[in-house]
Amino acid sequence: MPHADKLDHKEFFDLYDIFNIIWKWKFLIIGGTVFFGILAAVISLNTKKIFEVKATIRPGILTINKSGKIAYYDRADNIAMLIQSGAINSSIQKKMKSDGIEIKSTQLRFTSDIPGKSQTINISFETPDIEYGKQATNALLQVLEEKYLKRTQYVKKQNKMKGEAIESKMQSLEMKKDSEQRKIELFNSRTNDLRNAIAAMGKDKNDIDHLALKNAYKRELFENYLELEKLQQTKLEIELRLSDEVAKIATEESKNDISDAIQIIQKPYSNSKPVKPKIKSNITLASFTGFFVMVFITFLLELKISKRR
Repeated sequence: MPHADKLDHKEFFDLYDIFNIIWKWKFLIIGGTVFFGILAAVISLNTKKIFEVKATIRPGILTINKSGKIAYYDRADNIAMLIQSGAINSSIQKKMKSDGIEIKSTQLRFTSDIPGKSQTINISFETPDIEYGKQATNALLQVLEEKYLKRTQYVKKQNKMKGEAIESKMQSLEMKKDSEQRKIELFNSRTNDLRNAIAAMGKDKNDIDHLALKNAYKRELFENYLELEKLQQTKLEIELRLSDEVAKIATEESKNDISDAIQIIQKPYSNSKPVKPKIKSNITLASFTGFFVMVFITFLLELKISKRR
């Protein structure tokens, strides 16, 4: 088989020829590869750095039914689409303008994604200025909150009314509890008086009037015991109802805490490390590209040289 520098006119090279050609032009290939890598490094280092500002939100909880099923103000995918489509960019622009920041709505390019099947929305905004990116993302969050403001206010008002109704019911139950407690104290006092009276009468008197009075006291004492048991049972029931109402009002208060249409899980933040340009990736890609380009060029050169011979 002829050597690569003595090739005759062939339509293609075999593997041995390919290896020989690469070895023959190795310094040219290495030089070209290094050149491409250096060029990529220079361009990357002189390219404006782009940082990524992130935030994480979740749609607010509207209601939770008895079975624990949660209803949200809106679906996470609807909110994510609203962000990514740019439908609210003009509102964000107005919000930023009111804060003294001039920007075109076309410059606002937010991206959003929902990890898995969760209700969490990750928001991303790429910008050369981190502070500007945080301002834009904060404006986005404010616009989203304002979009659902009327519904939020209505839900909070309803929750407040429910809470006030529960508090009123609790006050009524507290009054009933106090009333039952006073009755119990009166019956306890009367019971003690009857016990003392029976004890004072002694056992040595056997006249009819004395025995009749003593029996009357005993009957009253027995009836007091029964009444006390009823009063204590009623008081216990009231306390249980009060406990239920306390749980209800705690639930209503928690609803007020979570009834914002947009829950901010993570406020806008950014790492100091830029996301663009990716210098290492660019150098690696450029070096690989340079290598194959130089190999291709050497094959063309070798083919041209072999045809001249």
